[in-house]
Amino acid sequence: MIKDIIRTSKVAFAALCITPLMAMDAHAARQERTLKFGKFERSYIAHIPDDADARGKLSVIFAFHPGYGTSEGFEKQLGLHEAAGADDFIIVYPNGFWRSWNQGDCCGPAKEHNVDDVAFVLEILSDLHSFVKLDQGNHFATGFSNGAGMSQRLACELNSEIAAIAIAGGTRDNSAGCEMKYPVSVLMMHGLEDGFSPYDGGMGVLEKPGPRPSVDSNVDFWAKANNCADETPTTGLNELACDRHSQCDAKAEVVICPVPEMGHWFPGQSARSQRGLDMFGPTRDDLPGLTEVLSFFRTHGR
Repeated sequence: MIKDIIRTSKVAFAALCITPLMAMDAHAARQERTLKFGKFERSYIAHIPDDADARGKLSVIFAFHPGYGTSEGFEKQLGLHEAAGADDFIIVYPNGFWRSWNQGDCCGPAKEHNVDDVAFVLEILSDLHSFVKLDQGNHFATGFSNGAGMSQRLACELNSEIAAIAIAGGTRDNSAGCEMKYPVSVLMMHGLEDGFSPYDGGMGVLEKPGPRPSVDSNVDFWAKANNCADETPTTGLNELACDRHSQCDAKAEVVICPVPEMGHWFPGQSARSQRGLDMFGPTRDDLPGLTEVLSFFRTHGR
């Protein structure tokens, strides 16, 4: 059982509080749930299909917000639960520790306090499993910036549960390696004008995280970790030039889509102000980022 493998030596699950059922989407019910971890309370938002009981086992898509973000803010900004076909999944927006995720090599309070965010994800799965049927070992993660790094950490440390990740605007130092018990498909979408997480790596706009790994180094890592044998050009995001590593273990794939004329954004996201454009660079709101993510997960499940 999922709960049996929670890292109880690091994180003690003490109590569960559930807020009243929130507003309804067209095809899913929104719930806010709170878990008490040791001295801290952690929370998440879940969009659960109305007919979940009749669906059988469902897969979860975790959507991890960027640093300084929140679950509610990312829910509004990303809107994954509103995308066509999203109601075939349980969409979960977890809330980071003081607006941050411990992705292993950084970031913020979560890293400074050595928060076990992998155990937090396991506890969310355990909580969901208490009232809805889950397709164990066939879950997914997407995220932006710090949330992209957190998704990569799950691919490393929780590949028994995570079948694929699809991320944007963030890299991770994977030099410590991974225990790849199960292959994990990876889709990376990254702006070529990203100043916070430079495509070629190095120091970004923020000094505190230090130099960031390049996107290509992350792609190469996952291609090697999945024992991929072939590399071919492909397309994605409305016919953008991408690169696919295939013939991997268990039919996994690793795909990179460099996005021209996009800064530190998720493909398809729009800037809310000129200040946002000045700070994070140009957007590509013409690109179907969410459609790409859902399509990748549909074709790379276990």
